Amino acid sequence: MVQSITSSQPIIDEPRLYSPQRKAVDHFISVAGATIVAYFFFLLTLAAWYFAGLYFIDQIFSWRHIEETVSIFLWLIITALFAYLCMWAWAEYNYRSFAHLTRRTFPPPTTVEEVAELYGTTPDYVLFARRSKVTNLQSADRESLMCDADGFVFRVRKVQSLKGTY
Repeated sequence: MVQSITSSQPIIDEPRLYSPQRKAVDHFISVAGATIVAYFFFLLTLAAWYFAGLYFIDQIFSWRHIEETVSIFLWLIITALFAYLCMWAWAEYNYRSFAHLTRRTFPPPTTVEEVAELYGTTPDYVLFARRSKVTNLQSADRESLMCDADGFVFRVRKVQSLKGTY
């Protein structure tokens, strides 16, 4: 027998259509479930640490195996000192070899004349554009116009970009 779906049971489950009571119950169940799972994993972690600690103390820090324990600690200290000395020597070598070198070269800054030549305008307009606080680059009648906030307008050549001509 097929049950009919009534209008009180929507086909699509939308949380915004839930009643406040159902929302409260959903939140309570979520919080209670998360608390139970977190408590279970907390107890499981404590038990694992307890048994691992007992095993560690029994195998490593026991008087039955004191010679092996001291031997392990000595080898650990020797290995750590060797690694430290290698890293220190490498850092010292890098510092003495490369710390005081200046290998980066920077191109000389562009001049006002070069910028004016690039945009096809005069150096006076480039200096004006540099001094203005707000500058807009607009395109009108297949020519680019540079405008400042005061409305001063001068023409520059078309600017090419990766996306197209501006």
